[in-house]
Amino acid sequence: MIQKEAVGRLQEAEALFAMLGKLTMGMPDRDLFATVADDELFSETPFVRSKEANDALEELQAWTKSCRKPFGDADFEAVRLDYSRLFVGAQRVAAPLWESVYFNKERMVFQQETYSVRRAYAKWGLRVENFQHEPDDHLSSELMFVSFLAKTAYQGQGREDEALADMASFLLMHPSTWVAKWRDEILKRTNDGFYPGYSRLVCAAVREAIAFAEENLRS
Repeated sequence: MIQKEAVGRLQEAEALFAMLGKLTMGMPDRDLFATVADDELFSETPFVRSKEANDALEELQAWTKSCRKPFGDADFEAVRLDYSRLFVGAQRVAAPLWESVYFNKERMVFQQETYSVRRAYAKWGLRVENFQHEPDDHLSSELMFVSFLAKTAYQGQGREDEALADMASFLLMHPSTWVAKWRDEILKRTNDGFYPGYSRLVCAAVREAIAFAEENLRS
């Protein structure tokens, strides 16, 4: 049974992982990035408390301060160009957003990791849009699934413990196995802009969510 004191933390995890997932869901969304910058969302970020997270948030707050008020076309163009340079490419993508790429020399998608993730989603009646053409193990999809499990774990519909256990196991089997490699590919190429701090925050959030879930499964 989920302890009452854990509900607030699960709500924070739901909000954080949803925000992180939306920020790499397809090409950058101007309205979303404008909200993040203009409302200074990284100044009061839920769930994460570690030094690793605080360092990442300092970078993201510096990015926020560097943006115009209100968020302008030049700010968005910088984000869009960084996204394209890091995550898009006709040949070799610099920092791919798919888990399976990090586990085969050919950097191919739709590998065993993809189908393992698909099975995890299917257990909860979920699947990615256009799943026959879009790999299930995209970073955004994985983070949104963690958000879904956090929400399910506190909603009180009889599957709380199962959702929390699946949250821990999914994080351990999937995001935690590759997001640090993904972050390092970004940091090899840039320490400026939005994505270095974002990638560090993703890594910190994954680690803290694992520790939180495991602690509460033991209680």
